[in-house]
Amino acid sequence: MQSVIETLLFYHPAYGGSADASAWERELCCDDWAVRVCGDPLTYAHALSELEQQRAANLALAASGGTLLARIGESWASRSRRRSATAAGSPP
Repeated sequence: MQSVIETLLFYHPAYGGSADASAWERELCCDDWAVRVCGDPLTYAHALSELEQQRAANLALAASGGTLLARIGESWASRSRRRSATAAGSPP
């Protein structure tokens, strides 16, 4: 359904990059869920790294940018926010 909407609104000036932003937010939500399930952001970061290495076997994993490093950083930030909320007595 989202693909149909994106296709129809592709040339609309108000549409802009909202599809990219919503895709990024979906990725971060999935990452947060995965970290909660596995319980350790470092384990998840290693899993993402392994997947990236397998996906791009002939390319070196760039440590200078890209969404993979941003996702790993966001996973760590989410963990810190949850710990702070738990320590303050708020539900995570």
